[in-house]
Amino acid sequence: MMTYRSKKNIKYDKYFLDDSRSLFPRAKVAIIGERNDLSRAFTKVNSTGGQQLVFIPLTLDLSDDELMFDLLRELKPNFVINTLIDLSVDEAEKDPARCRLLNHELVIGLAIVCKELGSTLIHLSTDFVFDGSKNEPYLEDNIASPINLLGQICFEAEQEVSNVLEQRIIIRTGRLFESIEDDFIRKIIN
Repeated sequence: MMTYRSKKNIKYDKYFLDDSRSLFPRAKVAIIGERNDLSRAFTKVNSTGGQQLVFIPLTLDLSDDELMFDLLRELKPNFVINTLIDLSVDEAEKDPARCRLLNHELVIGLAIVCKELGSTLIHLSTDFVFDGSKNEPYLEDNIASPINLLGQICFEAEQEVSNVLEQRIIIRTGRLFESIEDDFIRKIIN
């Protein structure tokens, strides 16, 4: 890992540097958020893949998201993966403004920048866009019917991302965890 500074003096980390003279250049992947379980999982998966990973730090002021967007414009990634998500129903109810900032406004901004750069956005949403009344697995084309604030905000973001950006992957997931040491698993076991 090497640490760099952008033109606007933002510190970010790079893993697996790419050789642009290669006949088969590797993909440049910008990962929004660092040092969380999900971003750490990407470094483990990538240890044999060879892509260039750029971790954009959590220390950026999200109320000034233009700093992050300017860094993405400077890096010109092929893929942008947003690991800076909050999929907690309880936290959404306690702080709806933060929930909207992380799960909607930031995501729409990322979609706009990805469209500008020709990048693919990988967006993690939530299975709370569904009400849970179906007795079989949900499919991507099932009609959403969120029953809580988190589900509603994430569904609105999904719709806007889909309208803005063709090159996108939206993953509707429940809880993400990496290992047995994960706090979520400890809570269940205890």
